[in-house]
Amino acid sequence: PKHPAWAIAYKPRDWVEQARTRLLDITVQVGRSGVLTPVAELEPVFLDGSTISRATLHNADEIERKDIRIGDVVVVEKAGMVIPAVVRPLPEFRTGAERRFRMPDRCPACGGPVVRGRLSSGEGEEVAWRCENLDCPAQKARRLEYFCRRSGLDIEGIGGIVADRLIERGLVDDPLDLYRLEAVQLARLNLGTEDEPRVFGEKNAARVLAALERSRSAPLERWLAALGIPEVGDVTARELAMRHRTLNDVAHSPWLRAIVR
Repeated sequence: PKHPAWAIAYKPRDWVEQARTRLLDITVQVGRSGVLTPVAELEPVFLDGSTISRATLHNADEIERKDIRIGDVVVVEKAGMVIPAVVRPLPEFRTGAERRFRMPDRCPACGGPVVRGRLSSGEGEEVAWRCENLDCPAQKARRLEYFCRRSGLDIEGIGGIVADRLIERGLVDDPLDLYRLEAVQLARLNLGTEDEPRVFGEKNAARVLAALERSRSAPLERWLAALGIPEVGDVTARELAMRHRTLNDVAHSPWLRAIVR
């Protein structure tokens, strides 16, 4: 069989646990491609085995369609029993102090202008706001995190906070800069603040450097998946790797030109 029986998770479709909580604020995250995503900052609530304090709101159109306002009492659930999501507001609890959300006209990370346009996604096209500054530190950090993810080059230890700090401290500007890092630089990396420092440590630094060394011999499909090429996900990366031997071959590939327009 394609999947062994012991690896199958059965999820009931007709019942999903929900909870009520208050939407304290809506912040905006910047992804690796520059797309701005509104995030619900929630009053912590226990739901389906864990405490939820944040949930994606997808995009500004979704917020408007559901008429979600800052200060609302909202219903939340775990989409697919995993991802926290705001289902709907409860207007009957409104006091008049609630505020409508507006997407910022400047990137919250770099201050650059944002533009609205149609983006292709796994579900077709959607309208989204995007920061077009490729030097945006938030985009750089998310590209670095994407490069190191498990289905990318699997660089254990480089998660969100570490990626943020590597970019902030100027130690990394591009994912390939990781291969120039020295153990002492990583070990001394401050993940906290100047007042409350929290260093990365020698053991963590050693693990990262060992993972980087292993990644040098990773299959081509893993490298293609890690680079975050537009329109090239894990499946497409595998297909491209089957038709090419090296990264240089892919760079001049007619198949890649047909995918990335």
